[in-house]
Amino acid sequence: MSRHDQTVSFDELVREQDAADRRARRDRRGGTGGGRDGAPASDGTGHRGPLGRVASVVSGILLVLAVLATPLALTGWWAEHHLLNTQAFVDDNVGVVDDDQVRDAVAQKAAAAITDHVQLPEQARAILAPQVKQTVRQAIDQTLSSDTGRQTWQSLLAATHDTNVDRMRGTASTDATDTAGRIVIDVSPLLDPVRQALTALSANLGDALPDTTVTVAVGPDGALDRLAPAVQAVDRAADPLAIGTAAAILLGVLLAGRRLRALARTGVWLVVAAAVTFALARGGGWAVAQLLTDQLGSAAEPLMTSLAMPLQVAATATGAIAAVMAIVARITDVLVRRAAASR
Repeated sequence: MSRHDQTVSFDELVREQDAADRRARRDRRGGTGGGRDGAPASDGTGHRGPLGRVASVVSGILLVLAVLATPLALTGWWAEHHLLNTQAFVDDNVGVVDDDQVRDAVAQKAAAAITDHVQLPEQARAILAPQVKQTVRQAIDQTLSSDTGRQTWQSLLAATHDTNVDRMRGTASTDATDTAGRIVIDVSPLLDPVRQALTALSANLGDALPDTTVTVAVGPDGALDRLAPAVQAVDRAADPLAIGTAAAILLGVLLAGRRLRALARTGVWLVVAAAVTFALARGGGWAVAQLLTDQLGSAAEPLMTSLAMPLQVAATATGAIAAVMAIVARITDVLVRRAAASR
């Protein structure tokens, strides 16, 4: 017999084993109680007793619920550990300041807000306002574009995150929040470089800018109040949901009549769930960007893309792990069944 004749492909193994399974099922229906070539007499739960059948039903329910909950669990994990966590939020989005559209949008809004806080006499304001506004804008542009601009942007992101999340969690101080409940950008970290620029223009102008909290409102009125229940729900349920989903998958596989087959099928459906999560993250970021275009202009899309990126990465990693799990489980299942049939 030639080497070619002795070679058996994986597809042939699968076809042979599936044929053996079909013969075993026909034998059971015919009352023989067994299959040819020593193939297992059951394809799942036929050989199991009453408790085994109950375990198989529970296994199916757990695995279905776990797969359905996976997009929600991934989204909750992202919201709790990236969107609502100040350090992770800053680390994830610090690079977005390199986008010219984002930097221009922040500089424009910050300049307008800080200029309004410059305390000048009425007559002097009419004369100096254009020069003050130009100086403020130039100082902000130079700060964000400089080597230390990333540190300033980090401070701005941290202040913005704390202000908004504390408001949604109900822990913010009254003077640090927008009374209309709007999402705000805290531009207070830009006050020092602006004050230095104004002082260089005139000592009195530097003194005219008080040390205060300066925020720029974006989004519709009441947005923070509407988001507050969702944020508080994430705080309570995100980690338990992620742990529960993983536990349901593990328990569902352990209770299955044929664990390797259950693991392989679960892996396939987890790939689908991860793909759905990725699509929702991508589409959701785009949709929110369109809603914020009036407030943020062309900066809305890169900002939302940066915010949603950790969720897309998590979904991609989950899908890759699930795909490997499904392939390994399927191959192992076929090899184990073939070895059992050959005995």
